[in-house]
Amino acid sequence: MKIIRYLIVALGCLFMFSAAQAQSTRLTVVYPGVSGGFTPLWIAHEKKLFAKYSLDVHPVYIQGGSRAVQALLAKDADVAVVSGGVIEATLRGADLKFMAAHLPSLAFSLYARPDIRQVQDLRGKVVGVTRYGTPTMYSAILALRKYGMDPTKDVKILATGGVSETLAAMQAGTVNAGILSAPVTLRARTMGYQEILRMGELGVPFIHDGIVSSTAYVSGHQKHLEGFLQGFIDGIRLFKTDRSLAESVMAKYTRVNDPALLRETYDTFNREFALKPFTPRSAIVNMLQLIAETEPKAAKANPDDFFDNRLLQNLEKRGYFDQAGK
Repeated sequence: MKIIRYLIVALGCLFMFSAAQAQSTRLTVVYPGVSGGFTPLWIAHEKKLFAKYSLDVHPVYIQGGSRAVQALLAKDADVAVVSGGVIEATLRGADLKFMAAHLPSLAFSLYARPDIRQVQDLRGKVVGVTRYGTPTMYSAILALRKYGMDPTKDVKILATGGVSETLAAMQAGTVNAGILSAPVTLRARTMGYQEILRMGELGVPFIHDGIVSSTAYVSGHQKHLEGFLQGFIDGIRLFKTDRSLAESVMAKYTRVNDPALLRETYDTFNREFALKPFTPRSAIVNMLQLIAETEPKAAKANPDDFFDNRLLQNLEKRGYFDQAGK
């Protein structure tokens, strides 16, 4: 009899475990960089915030925005937290849309050697960016044009391969200035370089990073994606309200343990994260205008084809933004 009772208990536990597993939907989410901009995803994963919405989310690092987009297209991922490559892929026939934009402005800065005190001083100089066709390159173009310069004639834009590589190129004298992001910005200042422009000061809407999926996946998994957005926004809220937690999570994923570097990264992204991450249409317009310079299809594209705020609108109607954090 004891054996039978033990067997019944064991089967009951197995059933409950299987039921719990069945109730959680697995989502594979790719992200293309080890940057503070992805901390809300990391926090939500570490603190099991997605589980509140019956989701089993697996964040996967894939180096480079184009590779993250390819993972979506190959259906190796359900969601991507990315910016670069999304619009370009859609122009080529892919069916991708931004569902949210938690970084709706460029979180970069333009740094230069001490004798370059303003953007206009870059005339005839070389400016480093990570890669061509990336937000760092678009940052350089926007900054130069804002101050009356032609990026194709008045300066040379050079791809270095990464933000740290841009700083190394500045040290080597290969470039005179560079587009940098935290925490490399702090390293640049300790080496004597100066911030001559923070991109956010330009006031130009532009998606530094957003949440992307395919229309087909959204149509079949609306409830799950709304849950993902809630967990992600909960992660933004925790980032903003618990600095210690945010810095410890950043340290784990970026393998940066220097408190000063973590503070630099936190301060930068705390300023830029949007708690209501609706994708601004104006950001898509600005991105299309820049992409059109190398991809003619972008000039005639309809900005509304590249984003969909309906999931966030559903959450807003249900009072999520009013109730969250209470």
